[in-house]
Amino acid sequence: MTTDPDDQRRTGGGLWLNGAPIDAATGTRAVAPQARTLNLLAGSLMAVPVILAVVLVVIGGTDGGAPELLPTVVPIAVGLLAAVGITTIGFRVRPLDQADVGRGAETAALQRFTTSFFLRFALAEMPALVALALAFAFPPVNLFAYLPGGLFALLLMAIFVRPNRSNVGRVERVLDERGARSNLSAAFGY
Repeated sequence: MTTDPDDQRRTGGGLWLNGAPIDAATGTRAVAPQARTLNLLAGSLMAVPVILAVVLVVIGGTDGGAPELLPTVVPIAVGLLAAVGITTIGFRVRPLDQADVGRGAETAALQRFTTSFFLRFALAEMPALVALALAFAFPPVNLFAYLPGGLFALLLMAIFVRPNRSNVGRVERVLDERGARSNLSAAFGY
């Protein structure tokens, strides 16, 4: 365990282990409250495609035969477009200025990550919403008409929306490209 490597740039100092802050009371990696909220929110938002599937089972059941081609193909195409959109604009954030230091830089970094988080979620949710609309547009309403779009949305959320080490690191690299230190990974406990 070491002391804060950037003691001059951060207020409060504290204990650090492998570049991440340590909670002195519990001895575990400290996670910023806003980062903890985003992790909880990501799990909750990932439940939306599952809840929509349950709603479709209640409304239409699982009988009704194989779905038509259009309700199957269109959500997959929308999902592929959403994946392209997420990778091209979903991780775009404005880099921090080199003058940004300490808690101000960390707060700005979390706010910019939160904005990109919600943009990525909106894009990732599109296949499920399109599949839901098409499931009702092409009767009989059943789960199998929704399933391709719902599963694609769930996959996009698991890969691109959930604040895992890869997604946080990707945004952190952009935030830090002008020389500032956002400590975004440390805020998420990575």
